[in-house]
Amino acid sequence: MQEGTFVRISGKWPRIRRRRYRKSGTISYQVDVGIVDGRRVRKQFRTKDEAAAFARTVRMAREREGTAAFSIPLALRLEAARCAEMLAPHGATLTEAVRYYLKNFVSHRSDPRVANVATRLLSARTR
Repeated sequence: MQEGTFVRISGKWPRIRRRRYRKSGTISYQVDVGIVDGRRVRKQFRTKDEAAAFARTVRMAREREGTAAFSIPLALRLEAARCAEMLAPHGATLTEAVRYYLKNFVSHRSDPRVANVATRLLSARTR
């Protein structure tokens, strides 16, 4: 990464900083969300408007969901939203779907496979 200088633009969370790269002279905008799950989260944008829009989104998520919103990875949050949409027409929740899965599938994983049982039955029958 090239050396550059930061100029702080916003005074509220999350921080938006303008970064000017010394060698190329180009300018980018960095949104610093802070520490999430033990790692610092920073996103770079080409324009100030893009950075401000991302900062607004993060700010609204924190207001809506508190800090818990940031303890769940984005991919998992998106997957949960997609799954909830699929279940909604059936009046089911994610919790109900997970309980059903655990009861009907996970508990039977250690059961012997049909092919193995059939082989054992056939070999016992031929004896």
